[in-house]
Amino acid sequence: MGEPKIRCRPLTAARWGDLERVFGPNGANSGCWCMWFRRPRREWQAAHGRGNRAALKRLVGEKQPLGLLAYVDRAPAGWCAVAPREDYTALAGSRLFPPTGEARLWAITCLFVHRDFRRSGVSRSLIEAAVAYAKRKGAEIVEAYPVVAEGRADPARGYHGFADVFHAAGFEAIGRPSATRARMRVQFR
Repeated sequence: MGEPKIRCRPLTAARWGDLERVFGPNGANSGCWCMWFRRPRREWQAAHGRGNRAALKRLVGEKQPLGLLAYVDRAPAGWCAVAPREDYTALAGSRLFPPTGEARLWAITCLFVHRDFRRSGVSRSLIEAAVAYAKRKGAEIVEAYPVVAEGRADPARGYHGFADVFHAAGFEAIGRPSATRARMRVQFR
């Protein structure tokens, strides 16, 4: 038996059920449904759980670029949010990761791997696929804001991804605005 086959596909309405299986009943992390970066804080908190789920489903129906699902041997296994940075309301006012004014800048804001598939290469596959997807959609830069973990990392804090995995996928650090976070990117030009 060889390595599991990992494939990554854009989230579409037809794949919504697969995202629900990956996220589980809690919507990935505490009812987030990957809306933390897309909504102002008060809206996100007020919509906790079902409201955030409905908001993400509505965006899927609008056919916006939202992210990719990973499949391991055809089983839904993980999620990576990737879209133009301006689509993320929370990043517009970020003190840690302020806007740079660069055009065609996309951001990876979230990685979530179902517990049954962790430590199997899904995160790296998602990151690499997200970079290729963003490039096909016209991105010139893909940025990420991962956790810098010393020693064994807490998976609950890992929804930004981990810096070592981004580095292995070809990202370079361009800043470290805190002891536990990095700003990393890949440029195509």
